Amino acid sequence: MIGLTLGRVFGTEVRVHWTWVPIIAFIAVVFGIDLTDGSAAHWSTALAWGSSIATAALVFASVTAHELAHVKVARQNGQNVPVVVVQLLGGPYIMEVKPRTAGEELRIALAGSAFSLVMAVAFGVVAAALVLGPIDLNTAPDGIVAIGFVTTMVAAFNVLLCLINLVPGYPLDGARVLHAVVWRSTGQESVATAAAIRVGRLVGIFLVVA
Repeated sequence: MIGLTLGRVFGTEVRVHWTWVPIIAFIAVVFGIDLTDGSAAHWSTALAWGSSIATAALVFASVTAHELAHVKVARQNGQNVPVVVVQLLGGPYIMEVKPRTAGEELRIALAGSAFSLVMAVAFGVVAAALVLGPIDLNTAPDGIVAIGFVTTMVAAFNVLLCLINLVPGYPLDGARVLHAVVWRSTGQESVATAAAIRVGRLVGIFLVVA
């Protein structure tokens, strides 16, 4: 798979899929235009576009952290993960990691969404403190308001990242969670695989119809 190598984390080579180039550009441009033409039109151009670029960068960082959480837990469980490619949804680590037990698979599969939830709470706390705290955003400096905007958007994105990844369809983490749950309850991995495939097909049909 094509990707730009960023370095090594937890002993695993981290690559970024090329599709992140248009994704980051799209996020930055959409927010940049919205801020300069919308309710933040009074902001300076540098602040508006700086906020949009910061949001795009933190979105990418959030997805990278999500994938690295999987890698960290996989290595803690004795799995070898030589390479992880950061994509918007579904990291190839899923295909490389072969859990030996249902519990191990469940821990690895839930690690990403759990960490995304932690990040959502962390950014959400900052955003809530600015919105609900003693600062009046109507009279606060534009820089403070911009921080509130960025943290709110990143918190919302991490909630979305957590929830979407729990949808039970490959290559999302939810398929692995379902597989692990059925495997543990039946004691048969083949039954779990069949169940995950069957549910994944239903999810796919539902999404197409929707």
